[in-house]
Amino acid sequence: YFFATSKIWIPLIGALQGSILQKLNRIKSVERRKFKSGELNNLFAIDTRSVAMDGIDIHEAWLMPLTLIVGIVLVFVFFGYSSLVGVLAMIICGPVLPFLGKYQTSFAGKAAQFRDERIKHMSEILNGIRIVKFYVFEDKMKEKVNQAREKEYSLLRKYVTVMSGYCFTSSLMAIVGSGATFVTFYYAGGDLTLPKMFTGLVLFGTFRLPLLHLPWAISNLVFAYVSAKRIGRFLFSEDTEKLPHDHENKANLWEFDEEQTEFSSIMDNDTAIECKDASIGWSEEEAPTLTDLNLKIERGKLYCVIGNTGSGKSTLISSIYGESVVKSGKVKVNPLCNISLSDETPWLINASVRENIVFDKNLTFDRERYNRILDVCQLRDDLSRFPNYDKTEIGFSGINLSGGQKHRISLARACYSNSEIVLMDSTLNSIDAKLCRKIFNECICGFLKDRTRILVTHSLQLLEMADEVIVFENGKLIAKGSLKEIKNSYDFSKLISEEKEESETEENEVTEKDMKQDEKKGQLVAAEDKSYGEVSWSVFMTYIRRCGIFLTVISLLLNVMSMGAKTASQVWISVMNSDMLSLPLVAYVWVFFSFGLMDCFIIFFKELSLGFATLKGSNNLHRSMLNNILRAPIQFFDQNPVGRILNRFTQDLETLDNMVMFASDFISNVLNIIFTLTLISVINPMFLIVVVPIGFAFYIIQEYYRTTSRELRRLESISKSPVMSHFNSCLEGVNTVKASLVHSNIYEDSFNKIDFANKHTFNRFMVNRWLGVRIHLISQSVLFFTAIFAIIAKHTQEISSPAFLVLTISNSLQLSDCFQSLVRSFVEVESNMTCVERIVYYAQSIPQEAAYDKEGDPTTREWPTKGHIQLDQLSVRYRDDLDPVLKNLDLDIKAGTKVGVVGRTGSGKSTLLISLFRFLEANEGSISIDGLDISNIGLRTLRKALLIIPQQPVLFSGSIRYNLDPFDEFEDYEIWNALERVHMKEKIQPLQLSFTVTENGSNFSIGERQLLSLSRCILRKANIIIFDESTAFVDHNSDELVQKVVREEFKDSTIITVAHRLDTIIDSDCIVFMKEGEIIETGSPKELLLDERSNFSSLVRETGKQYSDHLKNKAFKLA
Repeated sequence: YFFATSKIWIPLIGALQGSILQKLNRIKSVERRKFKSGELNNLFAIDTRSVAMDGIDIHEAWLMPLTLIVGIVLVFVFFGYSSLVGVLAMIICGPVLPFLGKYQTSFAGKAAQFRDERIKHMSEILNGIRIVKFYVFEDKMKEKVNQAREKEYSLLRKYVTVMSGYCFTSSLMAIVGSGATFVTFYYAGGDLTLPKMFTGLVLFGTFRLPLLHLPWAISNLVFAYVSAKRIGRFLFSEDTEKLPHDHENKANLWEFDEEQTEFSSIMDNDTAIECKDASIGWSEEEAPTLTDLNLKIERGKLYCVIGNTGSGKSTLISSIYGESVVKSGKVKVNPLCNISLSDETPWLINASVRENIVFDKNLTFDRERYNRILDVCQLRDDLSRFPNYDKTEIGFSGINLSGGQKHRISLARACYSNSEIVLMDSTLNSIDAKLCRKIFNECICGFLKDRTRILVTHSLQLLEMADEVIVFENGKLIAKGSLKEIKNSYDFSKLISEEKEESETEENEVTEKDMKQDEKKGQLVAAEDKSYGEVSWSVFMTYIRRCGIFLTVISLLLNVMSMGAKTASQVWISVMNSDMLSLPLVAYVWVFFSFGLMDCFIIFFKELSLGFATLKGSNNLHRSMLNNILRAPIQFFDQNPVGRILNRFTQDLETLDNMVMFASDFISNVLNIIFTLTLISVINPMFLIVVVPIGFAFYIIQEYYRTTSRELRRLESISKSPVMSHFNSCLEGVNTVKASLVHSNIYEDSFNKIDFANKHTFNRFMVNRWLGVRIHLISQSVLFFTAIFAIIAKHTQEISSPAFLVLTISNSLQLSDCFQSLVRSFVEVESNMTCVERIVYYAQSIPQEAAYDKEGDPTTREWPTKGHIQLDQLSVRYRDDLDPVLKNLDLDIKAGTKVGVVGRTGSGKSTLLISLFRFLEANEGSISIDGLDISNIGLRTLRKALLIIPQQPVLFSGSIRYNLDPFDEFEDYEIWNALERVHMKEKIQPLQLSFTVTENGSNFSIGERQLLSLSRCILRKANIIIFDESTAFVDHNSDELVQKVVREEFKDSTIITVAHRLDTIIDSDCIVFMKEGEIIETGSPKELLLDERSNFSSLVRETGKQYSDHLKNKAFKLA
């Protein structure tokens, strides 16, 4: 049976996970956004396994009632209609079970909801961990996760309480049934002899096992049912209508599909995309972002889309591949055209550079084409610095790459595809000026010249090369045509009147320089550790301490008392049958039922105490794990994918929450075997002869089984992490996959990973079957010798009462199930302890940052008061065994100075910035702020003293107010003032501060997110502000507004700026030029520009004569 069910249920896990993944790419975008990432992670990781694994108990759900029915029939044969009273008494107790079951379902469902919320918060934290650390949000994030966990924990405790009541009621039913039957039979005039009563008790005793197992079976089915409903809600969500560009069997579709035939009359073959009276938004409820859009995109042309921040540029792009909602009108794509997308947030998989570029496995690898794409996307120099060239693994979401490198790899993937339409949303915004021009000329206008290209950009210097320019403002298309045609348009002139042709410095370096020198060549993500051998006793002891020693001891004592009461009642039946004590029948009955009732109450309290203990253990470990994760250094997150860490908080923690079931089985089975063997040996001492050899055989078998099963469980657990990482990657890349229609690649990789993980699960189940056969043989040996010794004892008159011989045989009959259940439950406990082992590692052993708080730390009012930064022979390494990435830096930044940091790729700019926050500690030298060495200050105090606006802004789910002021330090008017300063008040005012920011801030454009991040800094204020490409994704007007706000709001602050746009830093007091981890020149912009040999002067000249003259004039004017 178990072999057959394993062949059904385990593949079902893969089938459900595959269905969720496929649905992810079919579901309507509006419907998908109703499911948070935490909920989807739970559906994929936990609910699928719950449906399959807990669903195995569906057999128990019908077998146990059938066993009860057979038992009732046999009782009726012996006691006639009197037995019906007993059955009626059991039926009266029966409604309690559905009543409790209803509460079980309710508590399980609500707990799952809070688990979703908890995982959603964890996912946000892990994806935005740099922002969390930059802004010292650890405590607030921990509070959010712990609040969700406490609600989940409270509901799980209620669930355990109801479960204990279920066990109590089930045990009580057999006692009530037998008692009512005997009393009715006696008063009805029946001959209630001791032998008849003994037979009745044995028959009612057969009810015990079904009634005890039924609650657990129902419990598992409740979990399976709740999980199935949750999965069903997702799988039965409305699918998107046919995507604008999804055309199967294109020739036939063009000719025969009614909708396309209707549209073909207004779309000729020269048209790629057409929008007719389209109003486009992000949900059915919200107002459209774009209204009354009429637009025609011709095949083979280049279109540049410009507009102010939040004007609807990205909304247009997303409507073409079906992500945004077309509320009215039509958006159609020529059925002969495929699409590829290079999104504003580039999506990369955790694979090599080549695998990310040659993404579509349906395409044959073309070496010549591939090499040309590397050239036109300007990737050769970057690849030469990677340890294994294009076979270098780039980490989860390309975490080890700079923003510009991610965009260029994403663009290269779009180039390599055979798509006719290439959508590029802000692809060139984070790429330096020199590379930007090369890529634009050689790739977009060269390699892609025959394709239809739509480029969203803020780079106005590129517009002259466009066939047509599309201008949006405040959700309206205000101009379309060649640059010459629209240049005198009043709308366009208003948009560009203050614009200057921008220039950009080199993009940021690869964030992790150790990718150059990693001893595991080409591998950036650390392999997950796998323990070997037995789980150490220290792990068991840690778990017991976290569960609470008092609760654990109480639970063990109650288990012993329960087994003692059960054994005593069995012995008492034999005493009754032999009438050894010559007591009245009523006395025998009262003593027997007293043991039974006592056992019922003990069962309730033992299940309750054990359940509370295991939940307390998992909750305490969760808190410690969360604390350690939030205090881990940034390198830990670079080397461990989000999916791996989430696996600890999903599957592993859920295993600990359910540990009560396995622990209860294990303890009960151990005690059952001990009491049974002791009872048989006491009644018939001859049995002691075979106890040693049988025990030795049992030990050999279980040891061999445990060793194998334990390793299989570890392999199973480790193989699940890549599945989770890949699923999280698919969540991030759903837009790219949907646009490019390369679902088959995703499905193939996912199914391979899912199948690999499920193979280990299936092998573990088969090992269980191997054990079952051998344990059954041992159990039959026990039964055989018990029967033989009983016959000998009867003939030798060593046991006078047959009742005691029957007692030994009936108990030996139970040993088969007990032995098998013991080993399986022990292995389950030990296997589950590998989950404890991994969680304990995260809770106790992962590397930690320096002290968060130190005694004597100054307050934010006391330090820093000026913002004077000094670097004294500063050298920094990513690891002790690697070369320094910053080398003997000496720099003195006076208070209030505005510093611009420039340099080529890999020069050390980003490393310098994160060193100020002590993401990397100084190996040599020091950094001092206002004369205080920052290594002597707690990280909380240091990071609160600094403010940074990063290149990739992050918003968290919650209200706008929460995102701007998570600690409730400011009044509403102060927040509105900050929003007004960054020109976001007009956007937010109709929404109010309580407006809900969706997960990852997806209901705001990336430019709007950057402006909100700036308003967050305006609120906090600081003497030291760091801008890391903070205006890369806003339009030029917004950029100038930002610079104006910065000059006004932070005029007395020390400002360090790393920017692509030289116009952003040309008004700095000081320019710092870096190269290969060293500062090679410093000086004011005017000084460096006057020196024709300076590196900065050379960088400015590269922007072209017209713009370099503009920069020089501006620098000289401000000097």
